[in-house]
Amino acid sequence: MAEGFPDIIVRDLGDLVKPVETLINRIGDAVGVLWEPKQVIRIEKAKVEAARIKALGQIEIDGIKERAFNRILVEETNKQQNMEEIVALALPSVRNDAKPDEMETDWIANFFDKCRNVADSEMRILWAKILAGEANEPKRFSKRTVNSIADFEKDDAQLFSRLCSFGLIFDDGFLPMVVNHQDSIFHENALTYPVLEHLDSIGLICFSGASGYRLQKRQEKEIASYNGNKIVFEFSEQSGRELAIGSVILTKIGNELAPICGAEPVDGFIEYLMPALKKRNPNVLIEIGGARS
Repeated sequence: MAEGFPDIIVRDLGDLVKPVETLINRIGDAVGVLWEPKQVIRIEKAKVEAARIKALGQIEIDGIKERAFNRILVEETNKQQNMEEIVALALPSVRNDAKPDEMETDWIANFFDKCRNVADSEMRILWAKILAGEANEPKRFSKRTVNSIADFEKDDAQLFSRLCSFGLIFDDGFLPMVVNHQDSIFHENALTYPVLEHLDSIGLICFSGASGYRLQKRQEKEIASYNGNKIVFEFSEQSGRELAIGSVILTKIGNELAPICGAEPVDGFIEYLMPALKKRNPNVLIEIGGARS
């Protein structure tokens, strides 16, 4: 069934071939065929020359027209390569229960319109995660998030990943824990006031340098995790089930991107967290790895 697709697509995919094939067909419906039925579309010297002759015909043209044609050919070839690389990176992460047939055509078209100029290898990985995530769970990523990523620099993605290294995973989502942005652990990891302001300005977080944020939790007991460490919060009547988390919360765009940003745990953060949170939440019982405060 998959013999018509490139080796890079079908290699080691096993039973995922069917959803992969469906995704490729959905992409083709939205933006045109990325691959020919029997081979990857590659513009080799013979094809380039054939296309040039066909476009120019047998008429004489001046130099500027030929240079314009060659420029467009190079630009479109690069865009095609970028799109193919992103799709190839995405397909191994398409789950067996993926639902690419439920992806919106407008979303797919917008995605490839925004990602076709992405040549950086690390940014391609981020785009591939978005494509695979949307195929697995349609409507997981909004078009607004896709459009925002298109304006990101590579440094922006790295800064956001660094921020998410200081976050806890709750049942209802991810929470950054920049308890006090002036504390040394954040400065030592280059998460400074200007960095937080920048992440705010590009729409990934809301940063309150002064008052900070308090979140209302639904349960008397909430459980979170950090790098395999279980963290339990027990709220007393005095606490009102409020949790003061610090100076950063994620926007909708930030919430969508946090699970795929590639954040790595920070040495010493779990040891920092309990006393820092307890200082802001004196009426909340906090237990980390069996230790209570």
